[in-house]
Amino acid sequence: MRGMISVLVYGWCIPLLTAADQPLPMRVLAPPLSVVENARRDALAQFGSGRIKARADDSVGAAKKLEAALKLDPDAVEPRRDLVAIYIDLGRDAAAIRTAREVLAKNPSDVDTAHQLANLLYTSHRFKDAADVLDSALPSPKLSMRTTKNLAILLDRARCRSRTDDARRTAEAWQDVRQFLESKQDLLRKDSFTKKELAAESAAAAEHHGRALIKLKKFGEASHSFKSAHAIFADPHGANDPAGVARSHWNLADLAVAQDQPEEAIKHYEAYLAFRPRNPEPYLKYAAALRLAGQDPIGKLQKYSTPEAQWVLLAEKSRTPAGFGEAHTEWSKLALQTDDPEFFHLLVKTYSTADSGAGLLTIAQVLFPATTENRARTPAPAIVPRPVAERRQAFASALVREPAFAVKMTKSAQLSSRVQRSAELWELLAWACSRGNHTEAVEAALRESFAADGQFRSFQRLQAHLSRQRKWQEVIDVCNSARNFGPGVLNFYRAGALAELERAEEALNAISSAEADNALAARREKIRILGILGRYEEMLKECNQALEEFRAPAEVRSLRYLRSDALLGLKRNREAEEELRGLLEDDADDALALNNLGYYMADQNRNLDEAEQLIRRAIEIEADDRARAGEPTTEHAAYLDSLGWVLFRKGQLDEARKRLERAAALGEGATDPTIWDHLGDVVYRLNDLKRAKEVWTVAEQLYATTHKGREGGRRAEVTRKLKLIK
Repeated sequence: MRGMISVLVYGWCIPLLTAADQPLPMRVLAPPLSVVENARRDALAQFGSGRIKARADDSVGAAKKLEAALKLDPDAVEPRRDLVAIYIDLGRDAAAIRTAREVLAKNPSDVDTAHQLANLLYTSHRFKDAADVLDSALPSPKLSMRTTKNLAILLDRARCRSRTDDARRTAEAWQDVRQFLESKQDLLRKDSFTKKELAAESAAAAEHHGRALIKLKKFGEASHSFKSAHAIFADPHGANDPAGVARSHWNLADLAVAQDQPEEAIKHYEAYLAFRPRNPEPYLKYAAALRLAGQDPIGKLQKYSTPEAQWVLLAEKSRTPAGFGEAHTEWSKLALQTDDPEFFHLLVKTYSTADSGAGLLTIAQVLFPATTENRARTPAPAIVPRPVAERRQAFASALVREPAFAVKMTKSAQLSSRVQRSAELWELLAWACSRGNHTEAVEAALRESFAADGQFRSFQRLQAHLSRQRKWQEVIDVCNSARNFGPGVLNFYRAGALAELERAEEALNAISSAEADNALAARREKIRILGILGRYEEMLKECNQALEEFRAPAEVRSLRYLRSDALLGLKRNREAEEELRGLLEDDADDALALNNLGYYMADQNRNLDEAEQLIRRAIEIEADDRARAGEPTTEHAAYLDSLGWVLFRKGQLDEARKRLERAAALGEGATDPTIWDHLGDVVYRLNDLKRAKEVWTVAEQLYATTHKGREGGRRAEVTRKLKLIK
């Protein structure tokens, strides 16, 4: 054993001793990394850290790390791809859309990112854009080995096309789905699809294809598609779906209506109604077909016992003055028994068709009952039972679809002033009227709401509406009449109106003694009032002091917008631009900063291509946000004005006019003098002197109601322009 150790030691020592007699080789140092290589190495470290945080569900931390990686390596694709999913998780859809487009610009064959982008665009109601993105993804060679993903993209593209007005491309998209399902059966079965699932997809695609063909008036092909769907649904070895079989009759009925064959439609509708559908639409279509065929819908509908059939029966009875009274009693009972949105949609539509605002008002009063309680003391809100709350919500959702009818209801309510109505009902009427920009009706309803309960919420909404209409003395009058909230609170809302009326000392005294929900709100309002008064040096000083006191990111951003306005008022344009570019450095998808920067550059007639790009980006982001929020219009008047102004500066007068005419037609644009002023400049340059005189006259009148008319002598300038064409 001892000998073995000696051998091992010796054997290890020999090469060491031999090496000791030789000179050591020189160390060759690696060349130092370049600045670019160092940045890429650091970017890779940030990217890795970002992925670790993403796996730990730290989305905020992951986003920061991946954004840092992109600053170090701006051409990298992988951090962008990861950021798309993280931005979606954080609800930053605008950032996700922008980043996904950047990924596809660098790698057009990235089908997963394309699919994510299409889904984002779909939720923003940009159906054509979503379909176009999926069009560009389909040729990718990466889909050849991903049959299920290929089918998903084809289906989503077809669904997107179905939400557009392009019937031809919709039909082509569904035809592609049908062909893919037919040719890839074996591969899809290997991807875990069952035979029944594939049959159901094929039948549904045939249905959709048929409906698109009806719009193209290709009735023979549509009939063939519907019959193919019926055969698949009825096949016990296929989809085996009785509901699908029933729906085939509905499809064939609609096809018959499109071909002016009401008798054939009636036959198929009756076959469908035998399955007792729980939806009023087929009963409504059946009634319409009966009328076309000269038959009485009331007698036919009476044999159907579903609630939906009874609703449609009442709607038919309501078509005549004689039947309306009886139907009204039944409508009133049902309104207290259901919370079905479809019922309330039909209810409101029926009363709107009958032009009975007073009749619907009596139902609304029961749904939103008045109370005799003295609400001026601000009691704790009553807990509304869930069924009642859902019923009210369903009624409200239906009413806002009919803003013109809501105006009639508001007028009826005002005429019958002896009836006490709840603040909630008046508030609903105001909301519904606002969806159609009926500003006078909105004001009337908000005044009634405030009179009904005297609550702070009602006061705030009335004050905000009057401010948007630039009715400054009326704002002050409302503040003076609202004695329950204390002078400090009322001074907060009074100060801005006083400033607009050039009562400077009163305004500053009011805001100095004002109380707000938080200190930042009071400080911001003071800064804004200094801007209204044109005291930009004081405004900037106040901004700088506030930035020292308020440090939260959201607080800082709100103050930096005001700081850029102060700098612009002082003609320190370069610094104002730097402030806005700094905001965009922190958030590249800040719509307000994008618009303001673009407008400032357009107003100074420089960097017009960049200005247009920034404003269009702001319009896109704002439109997406409004679509997701369910707003009635996705357009922002001020942003359209900015685009119109930059197009004017670029000499694209016809396009500029379209944007500005649209901006002036929107609710918030109708009272904005700048929009009308810009529109006057455009139509004057187009030599439409009559229209120029009209819109500049509106601008002159509106400038008289706002401090904007005093800024840079704008009102005086419009007056001068009007003299040129008188």
